[in-house]
Amino acid sequence: MTEILLTEDCKKMKIFNICNGCYNEGWGYQENLLPEYEVKAGFDTYVFASRNHFPMYIDDEEKATIIGRGNSYSFNGVHIYRYNTYFHTPGVVFFTSHLFRTLLKEKPDIIFQHGIHFSLLKSVIFKLMYKRSIIFVDSHTDYINQSRKVVWNFILRKILLGGVVLLSSPFVKKFYGVSPGRCDYLNKVYPIQLSKISLLPIGFDVDLIKEIDNNSFREKYNINNDAFILCMGGKLEERKGTINLIKSYQKLKEHIPNLILVVFGKILDEMTRDAIADDKTIINVGWCDRNETIQILKQSQIAIWPFHHTTLIEDAVGCATPIVVRKTGNTQHLVESNGIFITEGNELELTESIKTIYDKYDEFKAGAMKIQNKYSYHAIVRQIVEDCKKDDKK
Repeated sequence: MTEILLTEDCKKMKIFNICNGCYNEGWGYQENLLPEYEVKAGFDTYVFASRNHFPMYIDDEEKATIIGRGNSYSFNGVHIYRYNTYFHTPGVVFFTSHLFRTLLKEKPDIIFQHGIHFSLLKSVIFKLMYKRSIIFVDSHTDYINQSRKVVWNFILRKILLGGVVLLSSPFVKKFYGVSPGRCDYLNKVYPIQLSKISLLPIGFDVDLIKEIDNNSFREKYNINNDAFILCMGGKLEERKGTINLIKSYQKLKEHIPNLILVVFGKILDEMTRDAIADDKTIINVGWCDRNETIQILKQSQIAIWPFHHTTLIEDAVGCATPIVVRKTGNTQHLVESNGIFITEGNELELTESIKTIYDKYDEFKAGAMKIQNKYSYHAIVRQIVEDCKKDDKK
């Protein structure tokens, strides 16, 4: 049953999402899911996206499908505008065509800018003309995923985008970091008052999670109901800790009955590929769609990522699956009584953490059930609505 949130507050309000960086219908990223949950909350929801700037991992067939939909169409209740953007880096769009005229056409009550881009200045100009409009900006950038080119990063963040933020900040209601570490990045890198920075965490697709059949994954791979499943998904490679997890699993399966390791996603190095292939008890699902990803996470007893953050961690939290993750600025808010933080991600640390959760599984599962709805996109949209109501601090 879809939760209806604050419908009276949202009814007849237009929210306009600017997704210059990346937007692909049907995917599970924040830029895709948040607009769909805005629709469920009652908003008249729009997305403005590029029609010629895509991630490198999208194939030509999918690009052609997106482009073939035209400049204006609807998807899952969201009205989507696509126009060309120009001069791109992997994370920043410099020039956006048709954006200002589209804002003038729709006259949104709320503008939600996904990522700090130069198009933020157009939103500010629009707000100067329509003072009732509210601007929110979120940021997914941190010290890990920023450019490794020191000089270019300084020019881009401190001078170019820093100038955009300096001019725009007085007119922006909130700058959101999608994790505590990214809030810290906003505070230290850009000229933004601390009072204007808030956490708006990446959420999870709670409605999809509720719809997914719990048993289909085990049935497909002939896994016994009493099997205790460990899983890791996403990019699988040595530097992500996959090898360490395999070694830990091989040690533990001698002592824990019916222990199974499931890996899913894309294998990126030969060492990891060989380690998975050499152990015939490991179930390698390969790359899978959102439905199968959720099936795996719901059916697993523990989801593990030894080193780096992935949005699959939020999905695991949404599935009420206990987790083992390294504590960083991007994960520190995701573990309460639902899992264990690790610091090194080595074999010994993983082995001890998995054994601890196995021995007290009912306690960790109960903790996972408690935190399950804390970061759903219903809750995220509710926070945006509440922030709209708050008076700006003088």
